[in-house]
Amino acid sequence: MRGFLTFLTIVLASIGIGAAALDATGNQSIPSLPKITSTAFPYNDQFSSIISDGSVLKLFGPTGPQPDRCIYALVATENLHRSRPRTFNCNSPFAELPKSQLVTAVTSYANTPRTEVRIARRNTTSRRVSYGPVVMRFEDASNTHLEQIYGGGSLWVFDAATPQGALLLRVSPTTGSVENRIVVPDQPFRPILAANKDGLWMEVAVNGGFDYATPSNAPIYHVAPGANSATVVHRGGRAALWIAASDHTAWVDESIFHPGKHGGFSESLLRFEGPKALLVSQKDVTSLAWVTATADLSGDLWATVIPERHASSCKGTQDVVRFDSRTGRGAKVALLPQVTVWTSIPYACELFGMNTASTFLGGALYVLYDGLSGGYTRLYRIAK
Repeated sequence: MRGFLTFLTIVLASIGIGAAALDATGNQSIPSLPKITSTAFPYNDQFSSIISDGSVLKLFGPTGPQPDRCIYALVATENLHRSRPRTFNCNSPFAELPKSQLVTAVTSYANTPRTEVRIARRNTTSRRVSYGPVVMRFEDASNTHLEQIYGGGSLWVFDAATPQGALLLRVSPTTGSVENRIVVPDQPFRPILAANKDGLWMEVAVNGGFDYATPSNAPIYHVAPGANSATVVHRGGRAALWIAASDHTAWVDESIFHPGKHGGFSESLLRFEGPKALLVSQKDVTSLAWVTATADLSGDLWATVIPERHASSCKGTQDVVRFDSRTGRGAKVALLPQVTVWTSIPYACELFGMNTASTFLGGALYVLYDGLSGGYTRLYRIAK
């Protein structure tokens, strides 16, 4: 491990990290070198998602030949040792959710033209799951699948094709009762959702859309806790590439359309603050389109970035970039060693990312590469 860190320090110094340098964000940075540890798991343990559940780090993945059985394992944060994988029912409504989340939305296909939505609630004592009445009905199609996210003291449930139009439900995190029904203007479909202490954030994804759409007026919505409507807080982009939110900060990476310009699109990183959803910064960025972006408990944004020099081959190092929630300033803080994704699709990593997932726990960023990365799963821990 000591030899690896020495090598990493040399590589960082060679590209200007540790001395003044311009990173992909266009900012000058003089970051300190974080402590990086990693571990590889056996080929058969192909985990594909990771969550922090209180003080516990959990990995989840499919088992393969049994479609209704999945696996999970616990990871010791001090040395990245994992427990023996255990199986669970993939179809459980609370599969891959933290124990602290007591409610979730589930769908059922009754003998009606529309799909029904109920709220499932689990009892922490008996571990039994109960189901409430139907709270929403929608017409299920490729662009109208149910969306939900848990955060900001609520469960948020959205669908674009209800009898009322695009409808957002705010659900109690304890009782599962619907606290508000909000019709979302402009009829967005295939949105990206994020939530923090200041409520819900939403914008359509690049494969989504909305009524009266033009390439440069996609609305970014904000719903404050207790609000009765969805407020449009910004227009100007084509769509959201991703949204990350935590504490009192929300980050939106937007695709910007430029008619007549070679390539046609650019990226802009927007930062919103507080319950009034103030746009406090907006800057042009590069190479953030298909990244794993995570906001930590303070609202700082962390992203694993595929450098353009590696996008065509899907082989090489990845940059870890951190944006400060107080200033919006970006800095390249670490370099992950070479990761190879075996694919025959040119520019697949640039188009689809590097099959990663990430989470925060105990002041460290954990980045998981799934089983496509050279036939095994590798987990990185990047300490602040």
